[in-house]
Amino acid sequence: MDVYDNELLLKNEKPTEGEIELSYHTKPPCLHAVHLGASYERECEISCRLGDGPKDEETVDPDSIIPSHCSVKNGGNIRRTRTWKEVNDKITPEPGEQCLVLKTGNSEKRIYFASPLTVTRWGSPAFFSENHTSQGVKCMFKGRPRPQITWYKHGSNLKTFNHTEEVEKLQDSGIFKVTTTLHVPGREEFAGIYRCFGNNSLSSGWSSSKEPKDGIELLFGCLGINITRSGPTKIAANAFSNITLSCLVGKTVAELDDLLVTWNFNNQSDPLKTSGKYRIPALNPISSCKRAFKLEIINVTADDEGVYSCHQTCKDSGGDVCKSSAQFELKKLDVQSPSLKYAEQAVTRTVILALDIPFPLLKATHEFLKIAEQGKRRNCWGEPRSPRPFDMYRHITHQTRNQGNDYNYVDLLEYCISGHTFAITESTVATQQALKRASLKEKLFGS
Repeated sequence: MDVYDNELLLKNEKPTEGEIELSYHTKPPCLHAVHLGASYERECEISCRLGDGPKDEETVDPDSIIPSHCSVKNGGNIRRTRTWKEVNDKITPEPGEQCLVLKTGNSEKRIYFASPLTVTRWGSPAFFSENHTSQGVKCMFKGRPRPQITWYKHGSNLKTFNHTEEVEKLQDSGIFKVTTTLHVPGREEFAGIYRCFGNNSLSSGWSSSKEPKDGIELLFGCLGINITRSGPTKIAANAFSNITLSCLVGKTVAELDDLLVTWNFNNQSDPLKTSGKYRIPALNPISSCKRAFKLEIINVTADDEGVYSCHQTCKDSGGDVCKSSAQFELKKLDVQSPSLKYAEQAVTRTVILALDIPFPLLKATHEFLKIAEQGKRRNCWGEPRSPRPFDMYRHITHQTRNQGNDYNYVDLLEYCISGHTFAITESTVATQQALKRASLKEKLFGS
């Protein structure tokens, strides 16, 4: 027995294969076992280190046997058939703590134990609404390795749904705490019962899985009771066009027996009604929670410019809570007339003539176009000093009748500046012989 600087060495003079060398140190206490038969490349040391440890990590099955070639520091007489958990319990100062470090050569790894998953789901039911993604479908898994999480509905894997994860690692145990949130689109068809499932595993064969006993029921609800505008506040419409204004009524309000919805124009006391100028159809479902309340304005003119408002009231059940309105401002677009060159192209392209159509009719058409082009009449949409298609027809036929030609060949004469079209159609053409285009252009526009 030899004593050197408070160190007591117990050893055989000639250790043989498989024997154990024991050493005891007074400062700090350390008892370690070294398997002398192992080669240097395989030698490793297992020790306990609290606080900061190596950044590299390794996860092991706590019930698996430690490597036989590893020495255990501070562990006393450790049998080589001990499990990782038994070694940890033997050399860890405080019960329940985990502090194992595995050192091989110059590398060190913090050893963490694989931990079966536990799961907690958020409260059920959860709620979501139209156009608002659900945030209440959540589960929290704890375990190590980090769990892989999937979501199911009625047994189907929701691969197309987005889910996010918030990950936290508990410092002492290395346990991962993962909170997963499934983002369910705000549509009624996605209501139902959702289930989360997690699993984790090691390459050694260890694995665990977990899911809550009950799923999370997601209920769809419609929010909002006020009538709202669909689309922008300011609306522009082409002259003589039809335009539709639309407001949205909530489903819950639309189902009330005493609901009254109306359209008004420029704060007039009397609401608008379906007529030759307006069409007001019944409420039309456009989504799970919304009903469209529409106003169609026919043949827009300058007189239709102004403020249109939609209103809803509930005579008894809703009271002031249901009463609400929304409004639009309608403007008629000013359209510039096409160029004379374009009009000439339109005439030569679309006029269908028989040889017996009188030339004065053609000449009158040309004169009318010249007047419009010179700006003496701004457009064809009924503004002051502005001819309408019917006025053009009357003007031209009057020209022909004054010359003693009482012809009725022109059934429709339409001059639509917004559509850039000009047409003279004749329904009683008796022959397909026509003036040559060059001759027609010469007669219409001169040389």
